[in-house]
Amino acid sequence: MNLDRFLKYTDRNKNYFITSESDIKYLMWSSYIEWISILIKNKVINILANILIIDTVKNATENKYNVLDLWKKGVSKKIFDWIDELIVDPDNTNIADQDFLIKNWVKKLISVKELLKPLRSVKSYEEIVKLKKSQEINIKTFEFIQSLIKPWMTELEIAKLIKIKHLEFWSSWESFEPIVAFGKFSAEAHHVNDNKRKLTYDDQILIDMWCIFEWYCSDMTRVIFMEKCPQKQIELYESVRKIAYECLKYWKVWMKYKDLHNKAVELFGVHKKKFTHQLWHWVWIDIHEYPLWMSRIDDVIREDEVITIEPWIYFPWKYWFRYEIMAVAKKTWFIEL
Repeated sequence: MNLDRFLKYTDRNKNYFITSESDIKYLMWSSYIEWISILIKNKVINILANILIIDTVKNATENKYNVLDLWKKGVSKKIFDWIDELIVDPDNTNIADQDFLIKNWVKKLISVKELLKPLRSVKSYEEIVKLKKSQEINIKTFEFIQSLIKPWMTELEIAKLIKIKHLEFWSSWESFEPIVAFGKFSAEAHHVNDNKRKLTYDDQILIDMWCIFEWYCSDMTRVIFMEKCPQKQIELYESVRKIAYECLKYWKVWMKYKDLHNKAVELFGVHKKKFTHQLWHWVWIDIHEYPLWMSRIDDVIREDEVITIEPWIYFPWKYWFRYEIMAVAKKTWFIEL
């Protein structure tokens, strides 16, 4: 549980109201995240829970914190009253709740986006081990299913194979439905697997797959070429794969994210205009962690951050070549997970 770690990070003179399901998952590792909010007032942790799970939360936290029924008469007034300023995440505290707090108790709300970002971005050794295990499940699954893919299979059939193998290799569940796209349909940004489209001998298959191991997500993208696929397409994909590993070698701690993205653009050469997306995203307990548009910010890479590298070349309505790996930043190099 990361509640005590967050408490050390907070300012004694400030009050925090946490409603983001993802942040609550990080702080408590609870399955009941949609039924919980957390108020930190004067360095005291108050867990506001639905009455149905109060006993469960008390047992999970070993009665170390105040666990309260928010809807019990008088509780809201008791814990929110006399708060001059309350820090909230505007993206995860709805307008009705904000208006209610201001109208009844809190004098001023202070909006702070991604409140837990400094804590969540840098991973512990134990967290890196679990992220690596999650990605190993992905890699083993991909290696296994390649031998099972045959002409005339459908996208949905291959996606089903991926999900079965994930579970057999002890994945907890999928972060999202795996994407399997044949031929020109690989150029669809948000492709939906089809149960009628048949795989042919000259198709390429884009597979974007992810899984979760003990709350920790992994993400990888690969392209498979059938035996009659044009050589030019294979060569383009190979160039994308090489760029991923060139970026891995170029990466350094304290480099700006946007500088690494610009390096990838440079490596694409004549195809740089076909690289139309950010190079990577953070990954952890959410498959897409903040920040998403890396090329537009001046944040620097810090040691023990875990990030995907995902260069691609995009040809609208023809094909989409993508190669995605996960890596952890160390002092002088990056290590692929």
